[in-house]
Amino acid sequence: MMFHWAYRRRQPEENVELFDKPTLQIHGTRDWLLPIRRTSPDIRIADGGHLLPITHPDQINEMTERFADELRLN
Repeated sequence: MMFHWAYRRRQPEENVELFDKPTLQIHGTRDWLLPIRRTSPDIRIADGGHLLPITHPDQINEMTERFADELRLN
């Protein structure tokens, strides 16, 4: 499933089809391992590479906390 996702663009309706839980896809614009042009992320991190939790931990933590808060409110 991971390689299938990595090499074709995700369609918005697939989020519901493939996963039965809400998802948040965060992607770096300079990810050479899984190129951003092959996906449609919810959030793009400018100049971010493949290891966003290591290179942009504050941004990732803030985004995931906000996402979790939104889930708790619904």
